[in-house]
Amino acid sequence: MLIQEQIVLVTGGARGLGRAISYALLREGAKVVVNYLNSHDQALELYRQFPNQVFIYQADVTQADQVK
Repeated sequence: MLIQEQIVLVTGGARGLGRAISYALLREGAKVVVNYLNSHDQALELYRQFPNQVFIYQADVTQADQVK
């Protein structure tokens, strides 16, 4: 299974350790769904840098209704 063929969800993927993980996956060619709660600007920055690889989605993953 090649990473370039994968879509990966990174919760908290717009800042801190999640952002570092997002960047590592993106550099390897994966498509990344960047989940964020309050980091819209940082998520948007990732999208602008990798428009063909990044999808951004705001949700509180501790809330079941938002995860659905």
